[in-house]
Amino acid sequence: MNFPTLTRITRDREYNLYSSIIKDNIVYSYLFKGLSHRALDEEFIGLDPVKSKGYQSMGILHFLGL
Repeated sequence: MNFPTLTRITRDREYNLYSSIIKDNIVYSYLFKGLSHRALDEEFIGLDPVKSKGYQSMGILHFLGL
């Protein structure tokens, strides 16, 4: 099985803002449960998805190249 090369971004603000447990849950739920960025923000960070628009989770995932 071939996996694409991950392209990480250098912006680490959201990644550094949250604990490793929250980041682990976000990555796992994104990859294996298929949750959207907005749903991840709501479930693991406790933000209103209408206001956050999923940007916090998106920042974490993009920093990791996902």
